[in-house]
Amino acid sequence: MVGGVGRKSFTSLLYIAVFLYYLPNRDFRKIALSSPMLVWIVLAVYHTTNAIIRHVPNFDLPDVLVRMKIYCSIVIFAYLLTKNFKGTLKYIFYALATWLTIGLFYAGYHSDERLAGEGLIAVQFGKSAAVMGICGIYLTIFNYKQLIWVILRLLYPMLFILLSQTRQALGMVTIQFIGYYFAFIMQLKINFRSIVLLAIGIFFAYNGYTYLMDETGLGTRIQDDIEEVDISHERELYSTGTSFDYIAGERIYYYVVGAEIFKEHPLTGIGLDNFKPYTGGDFPMHVEWMVHLAEGGIIAFVLYVTFLVLLFITILRSNGIMPMKVMRYFTLCVLLFSASFASSYEQEIPVILYSFILSAMCFSSTSTRVLTKSTPK
Repeated sequence: MVGGVGRKSFTSLLYIAVFLYYLPNRDFRKIALSSPMLVWIVLAVYHTTNAIIRHVPNFDLPDVLVRMKIYCSIVIFAYLLTKNFKGTLKYIFYALATWLTIGLFYAGYHSDERLAGEGLIAVQFGKSAAVMGICGIYLTIFNYKQLIWVILRLLYPMLFILLSQTRQALGMVTIQFIGYYFAFIMQLKINFRSIVLLAIGIFFAYNGYTYLMDETGLGTRIQDDIEEVDISHERELYSTGTSFDYIAGERIYYYVVGAEIFKEHPLTGIGLDNFKPYTGGDFPMHVEWMVHLAEGGIIAFVLYVTFLVLLFITILRSNGIMPMKVMRYFTLCVLLFSASFASSYEQEIPVILYSFILSAMCFSSTSTRVLTKSTPK
């Protein structure tokens, strides 16, 4: 436990140090003090203060440092993406690919059970592979004519998603790929060739989905979720009685319990990271929407929604090429999807996606001269 706390504090301090290193840069400060990030600061300060006031068990200095790390990581990656979008994408992609490849041999050396299913390694593998896949999808916009590289950047992350059997990661990559497909079609003229490409894409997508559901362990896990929802309907356990149960799967527990907690503590919630002690369960809150609604109350929820709305406005006001704007809209959809099934609020891998959207500022008419020059061609 001490070692885990030590690593958490070390990585947090590392991000804070890098943040302070870049802070003298004017363009960096503009991102750090942009409207979305100011709202994020208020949200983080509110959550931290609320947890301290409510005396949440085991909430101490390392947890405060984690909140600072999240803010720093979003700003750092957003700045690097605005300065060199393609180069930063490559760095993230290859760094995650290296880490996952090494981790694959490490996990395989011990046992398959540590990699596939519901273990911690599986979660780390899945979410890291999802971010790597999204980076690869963005990179294909720049060199989609190099077919071999496109295939490798799309299929290599899928290998780890299938091995880890992470359903959320599959959904994240699928949503972003749909966005890429729309962006790709937008670059083509409407003619016979583009119609054929569209038909081929639909054909492979349908057959790929069928194979995944019928022949892979990940497909089996998804079907098992459906069966669990049916059982919960029959026993009236954590069931809303609507089709949302099937969408949320086993996560429906957090929605139902989170809604009950919100009814009891509507204004300020029960305090960040207090779901596990409060309910006496085995897991913390796994749904990001409910992290803010149940643990932070209506105040935190409104702040989080405001942050997302400001990200949407950032994309809307940008004046870059339309295919890239479409990609970022779908990245925002990925975040909304991810927030519905997991809590990425304090995990540095998923929150990198926030910086993809925030980096749309480099296309904005309000951007500085330096940032405008860095617009990818």
